[in-house]
This record gives sequence, structure tokens and C-alpha cells, in this order.
Amino acid sequence: MVGFLFSQTEVDTTQKLPLIDLSKGFNIPGIIPKNMAMANQFILFPHEIEAIKQKAKNYNPEPVTNDDIIVMETNRGTIKLKLFPDIAPKHCRNFKKLANSGYYDRTAFHRIIPGFMIQGGDINSRDNDPKNDGLG
Repeated sequence: MVGFLFSQTEVDTTQKLPLIDLSKGFNIPGIIPKNMAMANQFILFPHEIEAIKQKAKNYNPEPVTNDDIIVMETNRGTIKLKLFPDIAPKHCRNFKKLANSGYYDRTAFHRIIPGFMIQGGDINSRDNDPKNDGLG
């Protein structure tokens, strides 16, 4: 599961982490909360999920800039990503909107294809029904 922090910085002074070579595979069953003992505290009821969706719908983020950085904190370490608003402005704005509204907080990577991609951010991974993960 992932917690997203979307930050805007002009100069990134954080320690650089080694790159992960995904072509060798990402041999983990899933990325989980840093404190697994607290995982059950993060299960949401349907009305709580609807409230998060409504908050995300109403959230109006600042425009995405080339200085924006995505920081994902996981139990496997920190993942940093960069968006390219000049190439995909609507996608970048939508991602920033969902990240800053809390929509992605504690969601799981529900699909991992070694050497290709990871997929996550489904709000349904926060309920108590693993069969609907990836459908939200």
C-alpha cells in the first residue's frame, strides 16, 4: 500500500536512492503499509470510500509544473516519480488532484508485471473485499 505526497520543489535536496532495474523483475507479492500491524485499521466502509471519492471530485489542485515531484512512501522504501505536464497535461492534473485529495493514500499496488509495470491507486483496495481490487 502506498501513501502519496505530492511536493513542489525547485531544488531536490533529498538523498538519491539507487534505481530499481524492473527488467530483472519486481519479485514481491505486493507493497504493503510500513506498519503491517496497523493494516486492518486502514480498512474502509463503503460510505467512507464514497466520502473520499467526493473529496477528490471537489478538490481543485494548483496547476502541475515541471518542478512537481511525486513521493511514494512504501514499506519497501521511497519511490520518486516525475510528471510531464507538457506531454500529458490532463493526466498530470488528474493524478495531482487524486494524490493531494488523499484518494491514493494507503492504496495497494494490485498488479505487478515483472520487467514491465506496476499498477495501483485503486480506492477499492481499501475495503475488505480483495476480489474488487483493480476495478475502482
